[in-house]
This record gives sequence, structure tokens and C-alpha cells, in this order.
Amino acid sequence: MCPDALCWEPALGWHGKKAFPGTGAVGCCVTSVGRLTRGGQLKAPEEEAMRSIISRVSLFIAGLTLTGGCPLALGQSVTEPPDLVSLWTAEGNPHDSVGTNHGQLQGPVAYAAGRVGEAFTFDGSGGRVEIPYSPSLAVSSEATLMAWVSLDELPSLRGQFMYVLGRSQSGNDFDIQVETDDQAKFYVCAGVSVSGTTALRTGTWFHLTATYRAGDRIEVYVNATKEGSRAIHCSVAGSSSPLTIGASSVWGRPWNGRVDQVRLFSRVLSEREIALVYLAE
Repeated sequence: MCPDALCWEPALGWHGKKAFPGTGAVGCCVTSVGRLTRGGQLKAPEEEAMRSIISRVSLFIAGLTLTGGCPLALGQSVTEPPDLVSLWTAEGNPHDSVGTNHGQLQGPVAYAAGRVGEAFTFDGSGGRVEIPYSPSLAVSSEATLMAWVSLDELPSLRGQFMYVLGRSQSGNDFDIQVETDDQAKFYVCAGVSVSGTTALRTGTWFHLTATYRAGDRIEVYVNATKEGSRAIHCSVAGSSSPLTIGASSVWGRPWNGRVDQVRLFSRVLSEREIALVYLAE
């Protein structure tokens, strides 16, 4: 008997019945494309009809049951992973919704429809959100940066890098950019970098995650899929430079498009945690 459940794979979205080799897990799935939203509600073209027949949701990524073996019930809250330092949701202001690291708008920055609610929108002229230095924003031994992004213009067509977020300082990098190959790249230390492989497109939301562990490794995820990983032998030094969104305070490289749900964690999130955040939005 097929249980009321859905299966998820990054490349396929929600899809039909599938067995995952080596796990013994079989998901019987509604043949529709949807996504969990925060709070566990299902979003799909047939949303209301599906709610009436689906009582529980099983999430699988690469054979892994994301909820630790327990299906996620519709209506069950999807909570933030531990060690979230700041979350900038762009709901009509640049405030930190979980802490006190509130941003300030520098130059032309507006708000538009986002991945969740509203998003920061940038016109490529150099406007940015600037978050002043505080001890809680200091990068020490490890960290995770995360944001949803949507481009209105491709870096490859503009002929310049576009800055998503981070902290700029010559010889002491800690930032995510999209470069002229239209791929996301994460920089730390003195130009040490790791790149994704997905070419971003205009008018499409992409979830970017970058993780850093001093003297160990940096990684880049696009839509919760690990696309780049590199061993490093350096550490990001302490700095009083601000954290910025949409343009660098040093290099410029203005973003043209929208940025939403910007997060900073004080540790390296696991692949499971990154996937849960991605699926929840």
C-alpha cells in the first residue's frame, strides 16, 4: 500500500514512486512539482487538493531521509538550525530578525517581491545594505553564509563580477560573488576561492551557501547541492570592516537583481541542515 508521501530530489523536484538503492527507502509520491514553505505547508499548483490527500511528507535527498527517519507532517514547523547569528529577511527594512545586527541602506536599494515575502532589490548602480561591525559578526574558526539570489542582468553580459554578500578587505576576503562565467564563487583569506558549477540565469531564484572552516576547507552549494570543495591552509583574520549585501564596500561590483533571506551562522552547517533550509523556502 502506497503511503501518502512525497519524494524530493534536487534534479527532479517532487516526483513519482522511487526506490533509493542501498537504503531500503521507497517513496510513493504525488506527480506534481512543489516545495515545502516555512511552517511545513506545501506549495504546488494543486496545493489545496494535495493538502486534502497528503497527511505526511517524507523528504529524501540522495537516499537520505532528511528528517532523521521521521516523516515531516504538514503543518510541522521547520526551525532554523542552531548557531544562527543573523537573518536579514528584507521585509521592508534592513533589520536583523533574530539579533541586533541591523543594516543601513547605502545608495539606491529598494524592496520587491522576494523568495519569501519581500527581498532587497538592487539596480546595478552600487547601492548596498551595510551592517556595521559587531563582535557577533566576527568570523573566527568557522562560518556559513547563505542567501537566495535572482539576477536581472548576467555578469557575463555586463562584463563584471557581481557581489552577493560578505566582508571586504584587501588580502582578507570573506565573500560570495557571481563572476563573469555566471557561476557563484566564495573567497576567503588572500584570494583563496572555490567555485560552483551552475551557470545562474536571470529571473530565477537560486539558493547559495558557502561554508568555511579555518585551516581546513571551504565549500559552495547551489540549491542545496555541493558543487565545489577545496582544502585550505589559511584563516580569515579579524576585521572591523562591515558586512555588506549587494555591493562590496571596497571593490564595488554591484548586484543587479534581488537578494533575500540572508543568513550568517557561526559554524559549518551540515549538508542535511542546508537542505532543510533550502526546502523550507
